[in-house]
Amino acid sequence: MLVYFRLLKESFSFAASALTNNKLRTLLSLLGVTIGIFSIIAVLAAVDSLDRKIKKDLSALDKNTMYLTRVSFGPSQVPEWKQDQFPDVTYDEYRLLKASVTGADNFCFQYFTMHQSIKYESETVNDINMVPVTYEFTDIQTLEFEEGRFYNESESNSGAPVIVLGFDVAKNLFKETDPIGKSVRVYGQKFTVIGVIKKQGAGMFGDSNDTSAFLTSNFLRRLYGDSNKTSFMLPVIIIKPQKGIDKNELKGEVSQKLRNMRGLKVDDIDNFFVNVLSGFT
Repeated sequence: MLVYFRLLKESFSFAASALTNNKLRTLLSLLGVTIGIFSIIAVLAAVDSLDRKIKKDLSALDKNTMYLTRVSFGPSQVPEWKQDQFPDVTYDEYRLLKASVTGADNFCFQYFTMHQSIKYESETVNDINMVPVTYEFTDIQTLEFEEGRFYNESESNSGAPVIVLGFDVAKNLFKETDPIGKSVRVYGQKFTVIGVIKKQGAGMFGDSNDTSAFLTSNFLRRLYGDSNKTSFMLPVIIIKPQKGIDKNELKGEVSQKLRNMRGLKVDDIDNFFVNVLSGFT
């Protein structure tokens, strides 16, 4: 037993002597261990933060959300040149589907369109993601407001010149001025600011409501018309399924009703695509 105590004592003495005689090495070793521990903590914290961010981004979307349009969002047996010949979905089709499809919780009509510049007096903000969409959009994707509101059904149906700005857009345009009620210019037209979206940060796909602006899709319909098929504006009908509904069943119902509306024959292929969000996330 005494031998063990002697060995233990000698070991501690050797360690103490080594620490005393090699202060720089000791300091560097301790520093390395400390940095390693904090690096592990930082990585774990970052992973946890990213996990929460992804869950927050996805929580605003129903993975079964459907996008009805003339093009496929993924690989398709229909070549692109053929898809380009398909007719755009229309506002009237959106209204008819909304009134007749039983398995959907809600519909909205949106244009995927090019970025624009927004002006307020001498200030201009460029490269704004424009979201022309009907009023039901907030029932499909959650939006939190810093101030103001989204446009209502009446404003949406009439194509009122109102606009909702992302946080960064409002901040860059108005600085410390309250934007609500102010007039901005986009598409060469005046719009009244009625809302500002709460700060979101970058989305999981690089997009963000912070650099977006929302306006009524009917305003663009009135500006460009329904029959004006352009390369910079793609109409889309967004469909939110009811909870618990079989998405394939709903997809089939939507497809059949739209085929009937368009008078497609049994042997005709679908001249549209029902893109499901879960297939791309």
